[in-house]
Amino acid sequence: MTAEEQSDKMVTDMEVCMKQMCVIEFLHVEKIAPKDIYQRLLNVYRDKTVSSEVMSGVFQQWRQRHERQATFRTAMHSCRTTK
Repeated sequence: MTAEEQSDKMVTDMEVCMKQMCVIEFLHVEKIAPKDIYQRLLNVYRDKTVSSEVMSGVFQQWRQRHERQATFRTAMHSCRTTK
């Protein structure tokens, strides 16, 4: 495989991964369970499906971001009510 073909394959793989991240986020907002999201991805993307470890990492990042946002909102609320 030439360098150009390898580069094209990397771009294609990254595009597939980005599409899957969008699907994961959408289905997560729709309250679909992670195992069901993964099964749906497997049905569509087959051997190009992101690993379950990647999905776990994504969900962990979202939980941490949600917790930080909740803490920030609580702090902002406290600032407004103490004036």
